[in-house]
Amino acid sequence: MAADILDSKFQKLFSFVDANGNGVIGRGDFLELAGRLNERFGASPGSARANSVTASFERCWEGIEAAVGAGDASKVTAKQYSDGLRQVFAGGDDGAFDRLMAPMSDAVFDLCDTNGDGVISFSEFHAVQSAVGNISEAECAEVFRALDLDQSNGISRDEARAGVRDYFTNEDPASPGNRYFGSLLG
Repeated sequence: MAADILDSKFQKLFSFVDANGNGVIGRGDFLELAGRLNERFGASPGSARANSVTASFERCWEGIEAAVGAGDASKVTAKQYSDGLRQVFAGGDDGAFDRLMAPMSDAVFDLCDTNGDGVISFSEFHAVQSAVGNISEAECAEVFRALDLDQSNGISRDEARAGVRDYFTNEDPASPGNRYFGSLLG
């Protein structure tokens, strides 16, 4: 059952990355997602904020490519993506998250924290969720409350990173991070 939770999360994320719905993703799809985020938050191409997000997405893609044995021009299926994420993040390499996902989480956090107060407000969180995937505002509010572990009405960098870590590594069905990108049921 635990493997099903990880697969469900990885498949949901695959659907967000596969923006054109062709059933395969590649480096370009990852960079397109980074571009959607940068555009949504007004980070101009070539700016430090945009470059940070783009570079972190590139590093993550390279880690997935290495895990599935794919080359630069490769296209990865949903199953390969799920298997690759499992190998990279849930396969016993405790440092993989810190090398690949923590920098991405931090870069996206910095991009989303538009007022620079060190926390992600609901409106900032909803904006990033709208750029990444398709979850309703009501569902986004539920996810926001679950990730706001200290109930401060804002998601700190540590809370954001903990949620992302849970999403990629935690097999506990009750983990708040399971819903980072919306419900796994639909």
